[in-house]
Amino acid sequence: MHRRTLIATVGAIVGTGIGAAAYSSATVTRSATIGVSADNSALISLSPSPDFTQITADGQDQLSINFSSLNGDSEFVFGDTTSPNTTYAFTITPSEANDITLSYSVNNGDPITSNPNVQFEVFSWDEGTSTATSEATATEETSGTFTPTASTTYYVVLTIDTTNVDTTTADLSGDLTVSA
Repeated sequence: MHRRTLIATVGAIVGTGIGAAAYSSATVTRSATIGVSADNSALISLSPSPDFTQITADGQDQLSINFSSLNGDSEFVFGDTTSPNTTYAFTITPSEANDITLSYSVNNGDPITSNPNVQFEVFSWDEGTSTATSEATATEETSGTFTPTASTTYYVVLTIDTTNVDTTTADLSGDLTVSA
């Protein structure tokens, strides 16, 4: 009987010692597939309108906004806020329903901080009621965030206001960032 108790005790101690043994390193290899797509077919699809030659897809199918010289003391609107589904600067079509944030930063600083000069306004379109709803607005002063429906197209209207901008020094060039 003592022998069985001794064997059971030794077995428990050895089993605990083996179970508690740690390893110093491990290597696990898994396959990963990471595809990179052009803007018009990526997770956040950005597609230019065919209506405006200044808003295009460049040689790598990335959205490109290029205005070489706009008149001072003017306002330019690329799109229609009442019918953005037919006249728009570009579209955003997310593949997932994650929050999307748009921001615009002017490379050389805002020439007039009290008056946003570049505005991107995102609209959804309800086919049933023929109604546009403003989802978010981004300027060089504020970011805009909205929660899209996956695989739904949203329309962006671009407004550039050069009113009261010093035409000798102003440069509204910058970076549009769309993040999800």
